[in-house]
Amino acid sequence: MNPQVWWFVARASGIVAWALVTAAVVWGLLLSTPVSSTRVAARRLRPAWLLDLHRHLAGLGVIFTVVHLVGLVADSYVTFGWAEIMLPMASDWKPGAVAFGVVSMYLLVAIEATSLAIRRLPRGLWRWVHRSSFVLYATATYHGVAAGSDAENVWFRAAAWMSVVTVAALTIRLLVASRRRAASMAAIGAELAAPAPRPVVPPVKPPVMSPVVPPVVSAAPSRTPLVASIPPLPGSVVELAMPTTAWAEPPVPIGADAPDPSSSPLPPPPSRMPVPDPEPARAMSGISSGGSGAGGPAPPTAAT
Repeated sequence: MNPQVWWFVARASGIVAWALVTAAVVWGLLLSTPVSSTRVAARRLRPAWLLDLHRHLAGLGVIFTVVHLVGLVADSYVTFGWAEIMLPMASDWKPGAVAFGVVSMYLLVAIEATSLAIRRLPRGLWRWVHRSSFVLYATATYHGVAAGSDAENVWFRAAAWMSVVTVAALTIRLLVASRRRAASMAAIGAELAAPAPRPVVPPVKPPVMSPVVPPVVSAAPSRTPLVASIPPLPGSVVELAMPTTAWAEPPVPIGADAPDPSSSPLPPPPSRMPVPDPEPARAMSGISSGGSGAGGPAPPTAAT
């Protein structure tokens, strides 16, 4: 077996671990950027497998970091003990760059452990630990460029610079979107806190009820004619008022079905009778009694 196989394992696993950590950070920034003003709408727009992919990338990063450490300890080209890879500034070979790698390892373990125990930890604690992913990415990138044997490789440097630009752009995008979302939520909260205007209700007019006329029930018509209390004047005509019925007359059919007027049960129409003049009667009564009438001459007296 090639004696440098562990060195190749350490180099390859370190580059793969850095690439996986970078991909997990980029994916986390994409998931954290709000695409809507509400969290419910943002969750509906993102399927569940996107978050699972972010977690799997971070988990693979931890696995390849462990392989990187085992390769460093097993390699004989550069002597690394467990103390040098666990304690910062304990290594004799590039202690500063190696110390950044040790810090990155602890940050990666803390972030992954809190992510697995997210349901048992306070939400605020998990959030602050998870925000240290920016520090993890920065320290891991510096460790790979400064301490790695592939620092002079052009492709590795190009990939490192591209990752830096990508993470910076996504971070700025996240900050801008978060401020817009905060302003939108503040506006919505102000609208909800403001008293709602009272609706203008037009006055309701009471319904107009038609008067209810009770039915009129009259007694049986009387057959006794009405007599005027004022004596009639000479030469006037007296109208004899006949009783009328209180009920309405039925409609008179037209045609052959019309009833005979003589057979109608209603009384005949009122008749008019002339009033005699009282003056001739008074003159006749005066003559018959032998006295002077009211309008005639006195009778002649006998001669003595």
